[in-house]
Amino acid sequence: MEAEYQNISVEQVKKMTGSQHEKKYVLVDVRQENEYQNEHIPGATLIPLAELAQREAELPADRPLIFYCRSGKRSQAAATLIASSRSGSDQKNELYNMVGGIMAWNGMLLSGIPDLKTFTQAESVGRVFHQALELERGAERFYTALLGQVKEEKLKKPLATLARAEEGHARILHRHWAALEKDVAPFDEIYGQLTGDIVEGNKDIEALLDFFEANMERPCLTAMEMALQIECMAYDMYRNLAHNFRDKPLAEVFLDIAQSEKSHIQIAAESIALCP
Repeated sequence: MEAEYQNISVEQVKKMTGSQHEKKYVLVDVRQENEYQNEHIPGATLIPLAELAQREAELPADRPLIFYCRSGKRSQAAATLIASSRSGSDQKNELYNMVGGIMAWNGMLLSGIPDLKTFTQAESVGRVFHQALELERGAERFYTALLGQVKEEKLKKPLATLARAEEGHARILHRHWAALEKDVAPFDEIYGQLTGDIVEGNKDIEALLDFFEANMERPCLTAMEMALQIECMAYDMYRNLAHNFRDKPLAEVFLDIAQSEKSHIQIAAESIALCP
């Protein structure tokens, strides 16, 4: 029987993921863990091809699945296996193989495994949200600190916008938290008590600022590339958290937040064009 999947180009994947809400698709990396750790597309969930049959239940049945690997061969096998497994069932979601794999991907890639250890399913809802708020507070502190160091006026507006966006994002988190649990303290009370010492990816703010000071040859480009990486790490983290908390109310929350992170990435990406 012919495999019921479609080949899709890198350009089509970028268009799909850039224009659709995070709830509308899942991007699956079927390479080995060490390959994923070396570099991966932000937001991709890692399920190595050898583990796919055992972990198929992790893949939703109601949204498109986009498989990718190094060159497109393993992802083609993955799409074929899932299509065969779901043939004749009620699971009719679209399956895609990204032609050319990550070798054809020209753009931002991330290294490392998303740091999710502080967001285990054993944690209380309150603990999960509190940690997420800490990370957003950390990002706001980082952008505010950069504002105090940069001299180029053209940088101040986008950095101030990103700092405000982080607080706005924290307010979204707080609103979701209050909807899931009773007696959540007001936002200003919680936010004002946060230390915000790290940002997404478990990066220490002081270390990031030291890196910026050590790379002042092109301060504009350095600052905005750091911002872009932080925002991509945030998107990557929330997208993977949604997968980890699948079938739980928090999954929808994290998908909404991942969607919001796309706007932060766009701000940073557009700001790079302002640099000489």
